[in-house]
Amino acid sequence: LKPFEWVCTFIPSLPRSLMDFLNSPVPFIVGLVVSDDNDWSSILNDDRVQTAIHDGMSIVDLSKDVFVETQELEILPLLSIPSQLRLQLQFLLERLKTNSTIAPTMGKENFFSMQDFVRRGFESRDTLTLKSTRKAIHRYIKGLAGSIGHGNTPWQSYVQPNEFTQEIEFRPYLLVQEQKIEIRFREFLVYT
Repeated sequence: LKPFEWVCTFIPSLPRSLMDFLNSPVPFIVGLVVSDDNDWSSILNDDRVQTAIHDGMSIVDLSKDVFVETQELEILPLLSIPSQLRLQLQFLLERLKTNSTIAPTMGKENFFSMQDFVRRGFESRDTLTLKSTRKAIHRYIKGLAGSIGHGNTPWQSYVQPNEFTQEIEFRPYLLVQEQKIEIRFREFLVYT
């Protein structure tokens, strides 16, 4: 998540008896241990999980590379990955898959084996691919912040003093205005 930090609820392994938490109104990252396909289906079909999916929760199954996105209409547009980032991530995923199929033929376990990962960690080429993935996501997220993500104090361009409260207030419209000008310029270049 860098350059951002997760400051909300994080529960690495939520007991089944506390699955009502999935319908809480706060942002969270929660882990659930799934033993097999039947267990996965029972969790996915649980009424509490279905309600949470319709209210904004998405699910990532790390063992099967499955993403179940929320059905909340206001959030769906935020989940669409821009084509340039999607292409980069697809390329890096294919590179990881290639590495994992090559590794066993070289007498080594692949990184998809959790036991092997715990014992040995990633192979150097897997680590390099994962670092590239992290950099691609980091560049994208940093780009979303516009010029706020560059330099030591760029945020100062987007604040104004409030004469009544004598406080400095962040003015998001100044950032958005800058990005709209950049988009209009890009559009002009495309049609030129």
